[in-house]
Amino acid sequence: SAASYDPPGNLAFTTTYYWQIVAKDTFGGATAGPVWSFATSNQVGTIIPGGNISEDTTWTLAGSPYIVTGDVTVLAGVTLTIDPGVEVRFQNDRMLRVYGSLIADGTSAQRITFTKAGNEAWYGIDADNNERPTQVIFDHVLTEYSEMGIQINRPQLPSSITFSEFRHNEVYAVNFTTDGTGVFSDNLVTDNGTNGVDVQDAQVLRNTIINTTGIGLNVAGSATIARHNVISGNDNLGVVFHSAADFSYNTITANRWVGVLGQVPDAGVFHHNNIYGNGQYAFRINNSSYPDVAPLANNYWGTTDQTLINAAIFDFYDDPAMGFVDYLPFATEFVADAPPDPGISTP
Repeated sequence: SAASYDPPGNLAFTTTYYWQIVAKDTFGGATAGPVWSFATSNQVGTIIPGGNISEDTTWTLAGSPYIVTGDVTVLAGVTLTIDPGVEVRFQNDRMLRVYGSLIADGTSAQRITFTKAGNEAWYGIDADNNERPTQVIFDHVLTEYSEMGIQINRPQLPSSITFSEFRHNEVYAVNFTTDGTGVFSDNLVTDNGTNGVDVQDAQVLRNTIINTTGIGLNVAGSATIARHNVISGNDNLGVVFHSAADFSYNTITANRWVGVLGQVPDAGVFHHNNIYGNGQYAFRINNSSYPDVAPLANNYWGTTDQTLINAAIFDFYDDPAMGFVDYLPFATEFVADAPPDPGISTP
């Protein structure tokens, strides 16, 4: 009468299993169904016990999945290349540390996956090496179920994260600091923990950053360019803005508390964004040390009613210690060159 059957213990490798369903009634009659079967393959995968990678190494599709049971370090001057379609599974709290180069160049048909090996989160990928000769190339990569996602700090070689997905990471999904040449573009960052994306002095282009439990995008650095991104549905803050060379043509909506919290930008930096439908405020100045006037012209605030726009902005009129937001002139309709509304509602 059971609807399912769990075999005792684990299945064996290279073994054929058969099963058949026999229906019996209370009068002793029985009807047998067809005999079904399946075969388990040979033991799959490669165990990586941890330690240093001291010479150029490639993790191939034939060796996938790679099960990482100890911390792995790519030494300076060494490249770890991961082929398209490879899956790397980390045991509890294990990490990949990069002092050299990590090339994970997948494709749309065969993306590379970094994930957990069991029920517990793995630590993440740490290229937070501050001026070491480090390089990270991520393209078509899925990173999930880690504590810290990927951290890249001022690599000396050009680094980029493109066409990749980050989901279900507990603290950070991405922490990316470069000299202005690093590229973070065309990525999906969804359903992560405290911080979605933290960038400094990098190009942040055409990303979708949604449903973080804390902050969607933390942006800083005089060389940062952030354009054509969607930041939506984040439980606390959509964007924490410190500084940038250009922050424009972004759509910031349906964030639960504040759309943008931050420092007053320089003139001409923060423009042509769609900022509307957020929880308490669209833009909130949060520090009395900021300059007297925040130039926020040419943004769309979801309305042409200046009374409603004023109510959506926290500044001098709410706390005289704060600066004054000058949003004139403002866009009178949705900025079409920015990404469309993703359709996430604000509870």
